[in-house]
Amino acid sequence: MIPLAPEIAELLIARESKFRELFGRAPGRHDLLLFDTNAMYSPAAFDRAFDDLMHQAGVADDVAYASSKTGFILTEENKSRVTGKDLDDWREAIDEYHRLVA
Repeated sequence: MIPLAPEIAELLIARESKFRELFGRAPGRHDLLLFDTNAMYSPAAFDRAFDDLMHQAGVADDVAYASSKTGFILTEENKSRVTGKDLDDWREAIDEYHRLVA
């Protein structure tokens, strides 16, 4: 199990409460984390909802950018589980972010 930052854990608990309120049951294994109606209709809406969640959790802008770009979040805990290409893609996305904001 990968430990979560307290801010992300709080947001996930809030998401679970919202899911229970909307669907009347606990989220299941195959339910979407970002289940809101708007997030379910298009990839762009999902991306916006994911970006909003990252911002609310206080994730650094370069990390949020790299996550959106690569499709995963790199942490010290999961770093050993990613491929060399994934790690290269992550680092390139971080570098790209810094070039874009410079």
